[in-house]
Amino acid sequence: MKEKIRTLRFKVMSIVAIALTTGFFIFAFLILSHQERVYYDYLKLNLNTISDTILKALEIDMMQNNREAIESTLKLIGHQDLIKELRIYSHKGNIYASINDNEKRKKLSLSEVQCAVCHSQSNKALTNIDKQDYLVFYKEKTTNPCTLKAIVPILNSPKCYSASCHAHSKNEKILGFLNIAVCTLKLHESLNKDRWIILLISAIFVFVLSYLIVFLLKRQITFPIRQLVQSTKAISVGDFNLDLPTEKKDEIGELAKAFEKMVKRIEEFKKELEGWNRELEKRVEEKTQKLKVAQKKILQAEKMSSLGRLAAVIAHEINNPISGLIVFINLLKKQIERGDLSERELERMYKNLALMESEAKRCGKIVSELLAFSKRESEIVPCDIVEIINRAVSLMQIKLKDSDIKIETEFAEKLPKVKCDPSKMQQVFINLIQNAADAMPLGGKITIKAEYNEKRKGVQVSLSDTGVGIPEEYLSHIFEPFFSSKDNGQSIGIGLFVVYGVIEQIGGKITVESEVGKGTTFNICIPTV
Repeated sequence: MKEKIRTLRFKVMSIVAIALTTGFFIFAFLILSHQERVYYDYLKLNLNTISDTILKALEIDMMQNNREAIESTLKLIGHQDLIKELRIYSHKGNIYASINDNEKRKKLSLSEVQCAVCHSQSNKALTNIDKQDYLVFYKEKTTNPCTLKAIVPILNSPKCYSASCHAHSKNEKILGFLNIAVCTLKLHESLNKDRWIILLISAIFVFVLSYLIVFLLKRQITFPIRQLVQSTKAISVGDFNLDLPTEKKDEIGELAKAFEKMVKRIEEFKKELEGWNRELEKRVEEKTQKLKVAQKKILQAEKMSSLGRLAAVIAHEINNPISGLIVFINLLKKQIERGDLSERELERMYKNLALMESEAKRCGKIVSELLAFSKRESEIVPCDIVEIINRAVSLMQIKLKDSDIKIETEFAEKLPKVKCDPSKMQQVFINLIQNAADAMPLGGKITIKAEYNEKRKGVQVSLSDTGVGIPEEYLSHIFEPFFSSKDNGQSIGIGLFVVYGVIEQIGGKITVESEVGKGTTFNICIPTV
């Protein structure tokens, strides 16, 4: 369905249908409005004629001031279904006669509709208006909306102001008003019937015309365009055997001819490109082989260089304790050859043996750290990082129980599992906690926090201490092998090097922030499963 909505045919059909529907319904609305105005004008003309007829019929009775005859005539006329209201009232608002007995002797106020339509807001009657201008048609929203009402002035005439019975003053131009209301229900029914007929005819006409237009658009525009679209799809898969509507003489035909020329040029370019591509592939293959040979040589040279640097560092680190061992061994040999050792010399000998043991352990530690780092194979499995951290914290709390160091943890809820080697990751946190403890000889606090990092799609672990901090010039070297910022001679500089290697191996990232005198923070991002 969505694909059909996106098509050009659907869009054109929609625009045509909307335009035709809007145009015909506007036309129908104008026709209906005009017809309604004509009907109402005709009704007003008839109402004017009826009112004149009524006044002519009442002229003699009004000359004789025969109220009973006037009321009788009004009621006789009011029996017709068409007439709903009929009354005569003076210019002062006194109802003289009416078909409604409840209105006898009633006086209309200026606020009522019969008076308000002819009086201004200042309640002064309008004067110097001829009879045609006095004829007023109106409707009341509060009463039956299907009723049209008219107010016809009863003008003073020579017969009235010269009559002896109840002569009016010659200066009085309006003696009273005839108020008549007629029912327009049949008119509305007729209008509604005509409205539905016109709307039905318009809808049928719109449907038929839309169908014809869509049929012509499909035949003359949509089908040729579809041919062009299918041709472009065929070209995209390398098929240049096309069936284009080039026989048409309109813009579509011109477009098809231009498209056909373009296809021929593309086919020519394709053949040229294929030739160039074969030549390029041949040259690239030759260069690739040369690059592989050169790369092997470079890698070999880099390996030898790295191995040489590492061997030099290892030799330097191990040579120091071995030299000390040799010195102590020669010293012990001389003491043993002399024989008859005194108690003081035995004590000194035991002290030297302890130093020899310490230096031997130092060599063993260097070798074990290097062996641990050299084991690149890791068992990467989904792990609970909180469980690993808690296990490392428990082990270190036992080791640090005699120190004034407090370890606090703060973990976010429902952390996802991470990808790592659990044993190596545990050693990472043991090394970091040990480093933090070494930086706080007088005690302090270690804080470990863990939360999910949405941006990096991993668990962010931060380990902070309140120790002495690391000088800024050392920060860029702390992850290098055999580098240590500690001056107590106990560190061999392998711990952070191993930590860095483990984190990099699982695709994580570790950074460090430190300020001398305030402490250090290690930030580790571990990828999630």
